[in-house]
Amino acid sequence: MTTSVVVPSFNGEVHLLGLMRSLEKQTHSPDEILIVLDGSTDNSFEILSDWEDKLPIRIIRQENRGRSGARNRGVFDSKNEIIIFFDDDMEPQDDSIERHLRFHKSHVDSLLTGFAIEDPSCTKEICLWRDWLHQRWMGEKAQVYKQSDQDLGITAANFSLPRKVFLDIQGFDENVTDCEDYDLAVRAYSKQYSVCCDPLNVAVHNGFNSIVEYASRQRSYRSAYLQLLEKRKHSSFFKFYLRHLPTKSFYKKILYFFIPGSSLKLIDKGFFKFLPNQLRFTIFSRIFAALTIYYPRRDL
Repeated sequence: MTTSVVVPSFNGEVHLLGLMRSLEKQTHSPDEILIVLDGSTDNSFEILSDWEDKLPIRIIRQENRGRSGARNRGVFDSKNEIIIFFDDDMEPQDDSIERHLRFHKSHVDSLLTGFAIEDPSCTKEICLWRDWLHQRWMGEKAQVYKQSDQDLGITAANFSLPRKVFLDIQGFDENVTDCEDYDLAVRAYSKQYSVCCDPLNVAVHNGFNSIVEYASRQRSYRSAYLQLLEKRKHSSFFKFYLRHLPTKSFYKKILYFFIPGSSLKLIDKGFFKFLPNQLRFTIFSRIFAALTIYYPRRDL
């Protein structure tokens, strides 16, 4: 099997060097790396040009079309059988591409999502909390498993599928923002393609600097998801989208009413540092749910 790595990037010069170094260290080298500069106006092109003699890079420049448009362009310009997506702020572990390829050799016409984890050296509360969430969620899931319609989802920041499958499901919908990866997973599932997860295929995410920033991002995602529900309400597989919609507890709605938006800033400042991890991160999760699901319009 041959592989094409596709990376969408918009003014990603701060992160691209880390990604290039990670791709250089892969135990299985990709046959090509297509980096789509999606309307970038920074020095990304110059940074990438310095790597053309070290990695099989193809730099594609286009007017801004968003992440979906950039990913689609990368796939359409690709030449190989298996497509692997990484975002420009990711640093995949050394065996990430090898794990993607190994999966597709034994799972025909299937999709595989890996994970985005926090930098292990990061001591910020946002990093420690998100790492705790990941470890808690993973639990006993140390092997590749097939997702059901109950837990369906991918992260396009670390994700792979056969090129022919991508074309069959018509790629990412360029009219969908923020939750375009979930939308793609649902459309693939509805066409009987298996959507699988490898908890051990991880890439370090160099994105969020604070829990306030992360909450703002999740609010945007939530808004985009509601727009997606409206867009897909007449589809024959609309029920799959509804299952991703969190249910709200009346009891929690009353309890969370008293959580101020300023709570997130207190987390970032280390106000809860004196508490044991289990208790501290549980509190973080409650505050986060209150301000992103129950009261998403409350000032942060």
